[in-house]
Amino acid sequence: MQIRTVSLLMSLLLIASTSASVLAEENDTTQPTTGTDDGVICYNNVTHTLSVQASQSECESFMYVENYTMSDGTDICYNTVAHTNSTEDNNTCSSYSYVENHTMQDGSSFTGCYNSVNHATDANMSQEECEAYAYYVNYGATIYTGCYNMATHQTNSDLQSVCEGHMWTQAVSLAMTAGATTIHSTLVAALTAANLVDTLSGDTNYTVFAPTDEAFAAAGIDLNDPNLTTDALSDILLYHVVPGTIMSTDLTVGMTNVTAANGDELLVQVTETGAVMVGSEMATVTIADVPASNGVIHVIDKVLTPPKDVETNDTTDTTNDTETVTCDATIGVSPGGYKFSPSSVSIEVGETVCWSWTNQSMEHNVKEVDGLKSTTYVEGGITSGVASKTVDFHHTFTEDTTFYYACEPHISLEMFGKVVVGDGGVEPMDAKDDMKKNETPGFLGVTLVLAAIGALLFTRNNRPEDL
Repeated sequence: MQIRTVSLLMSLLLIASTSASVLAEENDTTQPTTGTDDGVICYNNVTHTLSVQASQSECESFMYVENYTMSDGTDICYNTVAHTNSTEDNNTCSSYSYVENHTMQDGSSFTGCYNSVNHATDANMSQEECEAYAYYVNYGATIYTGCYNMATHQTNSDLQSVCEGHMWTQAVSLAMTAGATTIHSTLVAALTAANLVDTLSGDTNYTVFAPTDEAFAAAGIDLNDPNLTTDALSDILLYHVVPGTIMSTDLTVGMTNVTAANGDELLVQVTETGAVMVGSEMATVTIADVPASNGVIHVIDKVLTPPKDVETNDTTDTTNDTETVTCDATIGVSPGGYKFSPSSVSIEVGETVCWSWTNQSMEHNVKEVDGLKSTTYVEGGITSGVASKTVDFHHTFTEDTTFYYACEPHISLEMFGKVVVGDGGVEPMDAKDDMKKNETPGFLGVTLVLAAIGALLFTRNNRPEDL
């Protein structure tokens, strides 16, 4: 999924440093700002924010209403004393009266509640209750005053000026768009600190994976940290930028690698349910396809960390040149890049396993976990180091054990492996348990007894007769 990063990121910077009037002037120049099919985004010219998920019909349906009937009620005949209602029409409902010694049609005398239209009578009803019938039109309807969207039927407490400030408008730059979303202030500040404003401005289209302010906070990135160099910050930010425009509709189920603006490979995965995740952190796209004039933004919930550069002359005890050792088993990476090949090997104690791959499209490594397909790493366990596209790593196993390991960047995709050394570390049965086993009668013991009895009978039957 690619997003135009320059314009969207620039939008953030501009929105933070430019007055609201400048943004209004940009929208009021030569391009129509509302009621046009050329628009792509819902903008509020009062709050200068974007409703990134609103369609044109929704955007143009905000209105401030007073005493507006939100939902229709029903016409009922209601008794305000007994609190009962019926479906009688207005004429019938208004014809109840309390009578005394009233001459009925059959000539009888009646005292009680009487309806002169349908001639219904109730001698037990009090005068107060009888005279409490009233006809209500549209009873139970909801009357509302406030901001109302005629398309979605949603309400909010916005002021009238804010409510009526929505317009379907042309896209603005990536930076201004990001700023207007109100959730990327840290990203805007980071772009300024990394001197990337000019780099991310212009007509070139980009796709930007934009972490929210909460994502930056969770990652612990402090722009005031003196140890955070401009180059390091720039590398992090450019890892979120992909040249070109990739919309969510351009993606298919599965995993795809794209090249970020910092030169590193970036994993994009689409699940069967349609969820989109990015990077080895599996950051989730929470809002997709936010349009900008020079690209598109996808909002993500985590900050992506670029893969570390690995020095080829690693001097750790377990990383060596495979040409200097004898590899009793060699493990590589499958063609798809998401499995070890083979994923399980068996060796003898004292033998060496080598993990080796060269110029892979993605970074991989070997790191010990505490069990089969476990996601818990063993502290101080065996590892090849940081993930890399090229790895030459070996380890000699000196005791019976089963070594479980995983690839850190792809552990969520279940890239696991296993090395069985000797008997796999199965503890032998001790002498006491063996003695107990021998003392326990079993099938073999019964068989031996029967065999002994059979041999004795055979001997006796075949013994020479006494002379």
